[in-house]
Amino acid sequence: MRKKKRPFFYQEKKTIWPIFLLFIIGIAIFSIWSIRVPRIRQLFGWHVIDAQSYAKSLLIPVHTPNPLLFRIPTIYPTIEMPPEQVIFAENLENINLEQDRVDQSPLVTPTPGIAWIIKTQRPVSESIAAPDEEDSKAFLIPPVFEHQDFQNDGPAVLSAAIRFYGKTESQYLIAKKIKPDYFDPFVSFEEMETYLHAIYPDLGCQIRINGNTNMLERLVFAGYPVIIRIEREKTFPAWDGDDLKDSRYIFITGLDKNENRITYQDPFIGDRINDTYDQIMADWYAYQRKYMVVYPKDDEWRVQQIFGDQWEKDYNFQSALQKFRKDAEMLPQNVYAWLNIAVVLAQNEQYEEAWNTYRSIQNLSIPQRFFLYNPSLYAAAFHTGNADELGSYADYSLKINAHSEESWLWKGWAMILRNQEEEAAQCFRKALSIKPDYQDALYAVEFLKK
Repeated sequence: MRKKKRPFFYQEKKTIWPIFLLFIIGIAIFSIWSIRVPRIRQLFGWHVIDAQSYAKSLLIPVHTPNPLLFRIPTIYPTIEMPPEQVIFAENLENINLEQDRVDQSPLVTPTPGIAWIIKTQRPVSESIAAPDEEDSKAFLIPPVFEHQDFQNDGPAVLSAAIRFYGKTESQYLIAKKIKPDYFDPFVSFEEMETYLHAIYPDLGCQIRINGNTNMLERLVFAGYPVIIRIEREKTFPAWDGDDLKDSRYIFITGLDKNENRITYQDPFIGDRINDTYDQIMADWYAYQRKYMVVYPKDDEWRVQQIFGDQWEKDYNFQSALQKFRKDAEMLPQNVYAWLNIAVVLAQNEQYEEAWNTYRSIQNLSIPQRFFLYNPSLYAAAFHTGNADELGSYADYSLKINAHSEESWLWKGWAMILRNQEEEAAQCFRKALSIKPDYQDALYAVEFLKK
């Protein structure tokens, strides 16, 4: 009924703000709920995070360091790095006492917790499918496929390798230990190896570089799946000017020599993906063709026979370096050949040659995420006294992803070369906030106390 003293054409205005407020509250509740559901994060989380990162780059641009700024570099005095046992000992007498305790203490194996566990429901013996009569193909029975969470390809493939042998494991249990920060962009082969040795003493693993299809065939035909890291292209840029070059771990479970095809699990895409030898070899080359094989400890003698002369790590290093040098001579414009040389040299502590090699190719198109996935070259810059370049590349990587503990660590070491110890301590603490048991950052913190 129309109220008195109002004209007959008066209409009551409806307020829409309560509906709008309820809509906002609904979106907030859905967002909070959805980020706690792994499958929803897996499907939509990547796009949301990349969109946020891209929007941020419009306000704070991401630019690669200009090599011309370091054409005449300032070389800072390098510092001596004491062994870990010296850094962590309160006094030198504690070194021998601590060593005695290690020798006398029994091995304690941690037990993983219960959270998002995937168990392979079949006997271990059924995991290995024998090659066919003509020995032209071999397809191992893969474990139940586990779709990776954000930047969780490393824990996902390691989980697959462990479950292949009938163990109970999941990417979330592994990530809790080696990638506790959800946004951490990088997990190394060595971090996965450390986890495996600590939790599964009955399993062994070997990591080598300069792999090839012949080695993959020998391992898979013998019943051992292989983990490798390959280059992939993103479908959506994470910042303005993103070159889209990214990487991913995959889990190889089958080969067909007649068709020259490889079957594998891609934790981002799906199970039983099939690709050609040539394509895998090309994508694998960007990461030194590094590979990791997990096997029962009792089979170590068998794996050693399969590896042959590549079992000796020194020989593997020398043969890989020789191969990459030859590739660089034949194809001098192949940036990955030079980068592989630099990375291998740095990992073998030949820092000066490694850094000189890297600086010589800065006119080539170096992948923008290179330092995120190859932190060993940070060490080369540090040990050659190139603090300004080291700090510049660390800052650049942190603009791409501020959750890289390796970049925070080496930014801190750059500060130490510049005698900025307070700023260095802040960087080391930031690295430890990302990964609390990060041994290199713990070492750095103790180094500052000496």
